[in-house]
Amino acid sequence: MDEYFQAHPTAPVTVANIYKAIEARKQDYKWVSVAQARYNIVASENVQAAQELVSWLNTQGKVGQLVGQGDEAYENLRLLLLTLRGYQIDATTISHAIDLFNQSQVLNFISLQAARRTEPSRS
Repeated sequence: MDEYFQAHPTAPVTVANIYKAIEARKQDYKWVSVAQARYNIVASENVQAAQELVSWLNTQGKVGQLVGQGDEAYENLRLLLLTLRGYQIDATTISHAIDLFNQSQVLNFISLQAARRTEPSRS
């Protein structure tokens, strides 16, 4: 940001010019979705627990299991991390946390229709 205003010393620091500065170097920034940013905040509280939960989620991916990719995965991870605060991260505690969510249907599971959409066509 500073480089932009150093290169354009007469440009006032306004919202419009800050936007121009970001646009001029947007390839230098790492952009994350809202879901990923929300997950990152919770994950930063207990990095080890977050890594263990991500490792477990990577074993998922079949119909009826949790979504393990994209924003839905970040939302699943965030909700599970919040629920599992203070608990050991293992298959049993994760299963109990999922059971709690099953009543409210908050977590994102892979449906049969979603699985079919991702299969390559057989032509």
